[in-house]
Amino acid sequence: MAIFLHIGFPKTATTSLQIAFQDRVEDLKQAGVCYPLIDQDFKQRYLKNFGLKSLPSGKGLPKSVQKNMDDMKKLIKASGCADVVLSCEELTNFMMMTYDTTSAKALRDQLREIDDDIRLVAYVRNPSDFYLSILQEKLKRSGGVLEPQTFQANFAKTIRYYEDVFEVKAIVREFHSSKLKDKDIVADFLHATGLEHVDISSWTPIRSNESVSAEALFALDLARRDYMGSELVYEFRESEMLWRKSNMIANESEIYQKPVLFKHIHDQVMFANQSDIDVLHERYGISFSEGNYVEGQPTFPPESQLSLVEDLMHVDRSKAIFIWSTFTLRAIREVFQLREKVRRLRAEQA
Repeated sequence: MAIFLHIGFPKTATTSLQIAFQDRVEDLKQAGVCYPLIDQDFKQRYLKNFGLKSLPSGKGLPKSVQKNMDDMKKLIKASGCADVVLSCEELTNFMMMTYDTTSAKALRDQLREIDDDIRLVAYVRNPSDFYLSILQEKLKRSGGVLEPQTFQANFAKTIRYYEDVFEVKAIVREFHSSKLKDKDIVADFLHATGLEHVDISSWTPIRSNESVSAEALFALDLARRDYMGSELVYEFRESEMLWRKSNMIANESEIYQKPVLFKHIHDQVMFANQSDIDVLHERYGISFSEGNYVEGQPTFPPESQLSLVEDLMHVDRSKAIFIWSTFTLRAIREVFQLREKVRRLRAEQA
């Protein structure tokens, strides 16, 4: 038996891969590959307990974590499969995780109870494209931008951290359509892991986490600032509602062109990650495809910019303000509709 531990990275079609495996879990099983679903969690987030925070040293795993692992082991044993695939991008999500050797070793020891043959799998991407994807997530979830000249993907460092703990060299692949087998993440993963005997000819390709337009990003950034420019704090549910509705308005209005960085921003990110790029090339043979960028400079000088997004990529300000204005108008209308429902309910009760 071999255990293929897919550790991410974020924004490398991990969710698409996980959805495909969840939807075809029985097909995988028939081909001798177990993709364990505990509590129907297709993203196997129970594994992030080994990266999200340090586990207590010498005290054993917390009961809830141990139960998840015991349930996983029972499911794998009952499947009778020759191989196991585990996939959890949170293990390499540097925006969420605090890496700790004790926690990683605890995960290693748990998996070794199943089998000693553990193989690491990781997908990396051009740092400039990765920066843009992480930037979008930050604007969607918490607001603010990442400084391109100091942004660190830390692909090689993070992979080496896991390699040292698991004592194995990782399988590292570049996430780019031109580099993936059949331009498909599932086909490429099965090819890279030697699981090509799994027949995916009838599988429907999965797409998730589509890009948000530059104009929608502008609107999200604008929504998080008061009239003095200070950042406003949103709860998680509010953030989800904000970006989803803003993106919906953009799509309805056919404002959905993918954002593209200015070339000088792209160059700053690549320069900041040059040492990481060199190690990936030397150790894993990764030669990144050219990132996406456009020539040009910000339309407005810093003192006239309404959003920090305008400094990173071209934004059609009129379309961006249209998205924000439409969102605001719809929110006002929803408030009045809710008030009317409350009034009617009170009248009926009276």
